[in-house]
Order: sequence, then C-alpha cells, then structure tokens
Amino acid sequence: MDNKKGRIGVFIAAILAISVFAFAMPVVAKDPPHIPAGSATIAIDNGIIDIDVFGETYSGYNVWLYRGGSNAYYEEPLISYGTNPPVYLSNGTVYQSYPATGNPDVWYDATVGLDLDGDASDDINVTRSIMVPSGQKYFLVKYCIVNIKGSDLTNLRFFQGVDYDAGDAGAWDEGGYAEDFVWTHDLDDGYGTYVGFTGDRTSDHHSVDGFSEMWSDLVAGSLNDANYYNGDVGVGLEWDLGTLRAGETVCLTVKFAFADSYDELRNMLGGVAVPALTPIGLVALVGLLSVIAAVSIRTTVRKRE
Repeated sequence: MDNKKGRIGVFIAAILAISVFAFAMPVVAKDPPHIPAGSATIAIDNGIIDIDVFGETYSGYNVWLYRGGSNAYYEEPLISYGTNPPVYLSNGTVYQSYPATGNPDVWYDATVGLDLDGDASDDINVTRSIMVPSGQKYFLVKYCIVNIKGSDLTNLRFFQGVDYDAGDAGAWDEGGYAEDFVWTHDLDDGYGTYVGFTGDRTSDHHSVDGFSEMWSDLVAGSLNDANYYNGDVGVGLEWDLGTLRAGETVCLTVKFAFADSYDELRNMLGGVAVPALTPIGLVALVGLLSVIAAVSIRTTVRKRE
C-alpha cells in the first residue's frame, strides 16, 4: 500500500513539474520586424493609461503602460498601393515631429512623407495624430493620407500591426479576432490584461499569428484571417481604401484599448457577441424546449377534444 502511495506521489510531482515548466516560460528577447529609422516620441498620461512612448512612425519597445505593466512591445503601420508591397511608415521622411510630452484631450500631429513604389520620390504625406482622452482606458490614432504623386493611387491599402506582450514584458499570451477588432490577453505576467484595437472603418482582413509571422503577413500584404493564437502573438488589421485621386485625402482612426476583462474590451471596441452555451446551459435549453413542446402538444390535443 505504501509503495502504491509513493508511486502516486511521484506521478503527481512529475505532473506539477511539467506544468510549471510549460507555463513558466522565460522572457525571450525579440528583434523588431526591421531596423526602423529614428523617430521622436511623445508621452501622454491620463492617470489610467500612460502612453509613454508613441513615435512619429512606430512605437517600441515595452511601452503603453496600464496598471503598472507595459503592454506593447512594438507597433507600426504599413501602406501600399497598386501591386507594390506594403512599406513601413518608418521608411519615410519625418517633416513634422511630436513634442516630447503632451496633455490628455489634445490632438498632436506628426507628418511623414513616404515613397510607396521605390522611385525615390514621395507618393503620399501621412499625418499620424494621437489623442488620449481624460478618464478613459483607450487612446485614438488618426491617420490622414494625402496623395501627392500627381496621379491616382489605386488599390490603396493600410495595415496596422502590434506585437502586444500584454501585461508586461512576458511573451506568453493569447490573441484573437472578433467583431472587427483584434485582441491580446496576458497569460504569464499575473495582470490578466486585455488589449486590442479596431478602426472607424470596417477592416477587410486580419492577422492573428506568432509575432514574427504576423509581421511577415503584413509585409507580404497577405493576412492570414485566423481567429486565435496561443503563444507570443502578434495581431494586425488591413483596410482597403480603394482609389485615392491626385491631391485627395483619406483618413482612418484607430482605437487602442486596455481592459481587465474580455467583455470590457469588447464594449470599448466591438459589438455585442452572443455568449457560447456551456454544457449546463445547453441541457437547460433542451429542457426548456422540451417543456414548451409538451405544453404545445397538450394545448393542441385539448383544442381537438
């Protein structure tokens, strides 16, 4: 009997050891998707969220504080037109910079010229503006793209990618797509934070993948449209903006939010989802339908009598 208990104890200890190894993943240093050009940054704190590093063209690394944890390892948009591959905004030339610090409820602008087709001449000017509202768990980033090429830009596409590392620098999270927003949930830092973003236009494609694969998707202009990933996740959205005539401007506003639950994040970013039925709920529903059917049959029989 004692030998049996001993074997059971060893088995339980082995299971616990495996569990600790599986979930206590080490923090792995990550390289950015490319080596970006220098970008001045602005810091804005509304007392709830501290967007301590937001760049003229990208944000990195381990930034965007909420509840004491950093939530974004790296963030950057890309843009393309025609059949040309997407180009990182940080490949452009900054013409207007952010101040070093800002206040809530104020819009701050940075302007960047970007060559989209490799002819060494800017095709668009992009104004990337940020505003952090007072008393809110989100901030807004508005992109206004002006066609300065002198001819139409067909099949204009805008991509936003974020490698979140929600909660802190740990990289073991889960992420997904639902109701036209992408999200990431901290699994390894003890915060349990949910973060995500959406746009004021309906997106056309999304990417939910390992962070490196997500950036590869965006650079290729071919997002995977997956809805869930567990691990060091990266998330991205694509908006197809159609044809931008010479001299015209098109704008897109992206909303980045932070929350303590998925429902709170969804309320800020998406619509109302139909909750999934648990097994108990499914049994209850079947029982209710059975009662309704029985009452209906009895009523029909009585009427015939």
